[in-house]
Amino acid sequence: MSESRENTTVAVIMSVYNGAKDLPIAIESIINQSHKNIVMYIVDDGSYDGTRDILFNYSAKYSNIKCFYNDHNLGLPSCLNQALKEVDSEYIARMDADDYSYPDRIQKQLEYMLENP
Repeated sequence: MSESRENTTVAVIMSVYNGAKDLPIAIESIINQSHKNIVMYIVDDGSYDGTRDILFNYSAKYSNIKCFYNDHNLGLPSCLNQALKEVDSEYIARMDADDYSYPDRIQKQLEYMLENP
């Protein structure tokens, strides 16, 4: 990847509702991406299963993980819009709390977008 591509910030937005079981795997798969200039915006949609504790611990450990907390469940579209309002990047990727991303996912998607404007 060229220097300019390495410096390109990609925002990853995620909404989670009671996803404590799978959430660490999803977050770790983004943390371990080959493209390192990533900021995660994660909205907890009123979870009550320990999701908030997991998010708090990750955001305390990683400065590029930004978490937002809803007091009650608003639904996926509202949460994604909430995250989008916080994003300060031209490139945005979606991730679900029960997904896993291969280590080169973001790099490949960014390369494609940059090569095919």
